[in-house]
Amino acid sequence: MDMHQVLKNTVQKFPNKTFIIFKNKEFTYSQFYDQVTKLISGLSNLGIRKGDRVSIFLGNQMEFIFTYFATLALGAIFVPINASYKENELNHILTDVKPKIIITTNRQIKNIISKLVFKPEFISSIDKSSDKEVIDFKKLFLNKKTFLDENNDKDIATIIYTSGTTGKAKGSMLMHINFLSNAEALVNSWKWTATDRILLSIPIFHQHGLGVVLNGTVYIGSSIVMLERFNQHDVLNNISKYRCNVFMGVPTMYQRLLNIDNPKSYDLNHMKLFVSGSGPLSEKTFYDFKDKFGFKILERYGLTETIMNTSNLYDNRKPGTVGKPLPGINVKINLDHDQNDTKKTGEILIKGPNVMKGYWGKKSYTKKVLIDGWFHTGDIGYLDDENMLHIVGRKREMINTAGFKVYPREVEELLENHPNISEVAILGIENIDKGEIVKAYVVKEKNKAITEKQIIEYCKDKISSFKIPKEIVFISHMPRTASGKIIKSTLK
Repeated sequence: MDMHQVLKNTVQKFPNKTFIIFKNKEFTYSQFYDQVTKLISGLSNLGIRKGDRVSIFLGNQMEFIFTYFATLALGAIFVPINASYKENELNHILTDVKPKIIITTNRQIKNIISKLVFKPEFISSIDKSSDKEVIDFKKLFLNKKTFLDENNDKDIATIIYTSGTTGKAKGSMLMHINFLSNAEALVNSWKWTATDRILLSIPIFHQHGLGVVLNGTVYIGSSIVMLERFNQHDVLNNISKYRCNVFMGVPTMYQRLLNIDNPKSYDLNHMKLFVSGSGPLSEKTFYDFKDKFGFKILERYGLTETIMNTSNLYDNRKPGTVGKPLPGINVKINLDHDQNDTKKTGEILIKGPNVMKGYWGKKSYTKKVLIDGWFHTGDIGYLDDENMLHIVGRKREMINTAGFKVYPREVEELLENHPNISEVAILGIENIDKGEIVKAYVVKEKNKAITEKQIIEYCKDKISSFKIPKEIVFISHMPRTASGKIIKSTLK
């Protein structure tokens, strides 16, 4: 079985039930699937076939979800791209994955797509375009019958890009079985039922929105109220208006919700579950939210390469931990052999049907992280006496800011290309609102001048805003080890 068949089964079971509400427009499962079948015909008519890559460069829009399921039905591979990415990031991904079509907006086509080194065979815009080379997305919805090949559950469904230790994006190949097994595990662990209605404000181009919320909803037959973006007032208003009972967010969102002055003015009586992920939730946030809203946040642990790995129990939420391994998933700690470490801390390894097939076009790197079926996460943690996982650090120096991942080397390399900058060290600094912020330590080129404002302006068109340093410190030299390595701990 594949995710397209899961959708068909749910449509047959709940044809007149609400699947998704977006901008006050409601789609039942059958109405939604009618649109998907028309788009299947349109994409097939373009020549999209099994194994072809279909890229989408959009935020939370219905066009994204139509395309996702139509792509899977054709046996093609869906490639979502972070909607905030800029020219360098997009160029790398498209050159790497070589999609047959990219679907986006007129604005992105004018600002970015037109400058790309690699251009897909087809470019489609969800807006009207006067450009003859751009396909009107609405014209891809055709009333034609299309022959569909059956997918194997080991076929690749999506390639979702994540950054590596060098900052170069790598495409995680997720199979249908990864999504199916994870949906089943989460439905059981979170007591997820067909009667649930989820408020979705996290980006659906991320694993959290796509792999968890969207796939889980279709798997069990529940409903979604989708927002274009997160705003704490919009979230609470829509929870009240549509009587949502599940919310999934990142720690930064919970910090913003805590800024609400009058939570009792919103009707949250039907809420049953608040879930947090994509970054560590502080115990302070956990208790503050409990005191202010009356709910204990359920924290879980997932990765682009493995979807969800562990979760706190529905009936037992332990702050400071990301819970126990989900059903069918094994977690072990690759010990660092520190004799003074009574907690037995080490790199977290994951094994199970949730683990990706590998990285697209990177067999050698795949072999380094997938060893005997165990995925080496690069995260550091330990299991306590209750078998609850605690994450204490990141082996690869990744910075997590508001649920978005930043790898220092990518920003360092960019800034070091500036003619007035000699050296750069990028660190993540703790921040109550975003979890961490990006901080830069900069050594100027001799006899050259540059200001903080100039550095920020230099970054703006080259990398996403969440990667741009929020604090910049100018120093005369970098502290180094005897072997010449920069000692970042000294800077911090």
